[in-house]
Amino acid sequence: MHLIAEDAAVRGGDMKIWKTLLCFIAVCGVVWTASQSAAQETVPKGAPGGNPDDKNAAQGARISAKLNQVDQEVTDYDFADGALLDGVAELSGTPNLQMHLGVEEILRARLATPRDRTVRFALHLEHKKVRDILDALCQNDPRYTWAADGSTINIYPKAHTTDSSYFLNFMIERIRLTNVPDPDQALTPLSELFPGVVGYMQTGGDNTYEAPWTVTFGHLTVRQFANRIAEHAGSQTSWVWQGGKDAQVFTFVRGGFHTR
Repeated sequence: MHLIAEDAAVRGGDMKIWKTLLCFIAVCGVVWTASQSAAQETVPKGAPGGNPDDKNAAQGARISAKLNQVDQEVTDYDFADGALLDGVAELSGTPNLQMHLGVEEILRARLATPRDRTVRFALHLEHKKVRDILDALCQNDPRYTWAADGSTINIYPKAHTTDSSYFLNFMIERIRLTNVPDPDQALTPLSELFPGVVGYMQTGGDNTYEAPWTVTFGHLTVRQFANRIAEHAGSQTSWVWQGGKDAQVFTFVRGGFHTR
């Protein structure tokens, strides 16, 4: 539960009732403060991420409530001879599919090293839900798994599911964005929290927000933070985290992305 004091307004009514309410609030203030603090300290998995002071921060949760992205049906999914990330890219380009993807590549030895495509397969499915396609992709390359968070589907290395030393699992206690114009610039405060870790690669296209965005997030992982800043860019905006052990970079893209 998030209350935004600026949104509260008195729209007429009996002043005696208003004074009574003020007295009631004063008496219950201690109880409310305690319950509010507890609510801020507990963030359910998949929540928009902590205690935002901007209504737009809950955009991912609202979209998720209206549309369960993993239950959308894909009429024809045809993926021919490639690696799992190629198959995810194929899914991202499916017309009329409303979802966000957050994709994490297994790190290579170095950023300049070619992608690992030793696990290759083909997949043809008809009239299957998104969850079925994701399951099939991960079954063909069991090094990967997937999970839903807000309105984003995350595909990531299974080996790092509970690895607290893995960067995307790092916990952010508080991060504030001030008038950021796009997801790329939203990475700047993140790089200030984790110097020398956060990189960005531009691939073209426009992922600018409708208006500069100011918001505060608390108690969320780096992965969830990437989900939130991509979701705010609008429908079908996804992100990819890739690279080597020497350097890793984020890429944000609106619409389908490509790996080959």
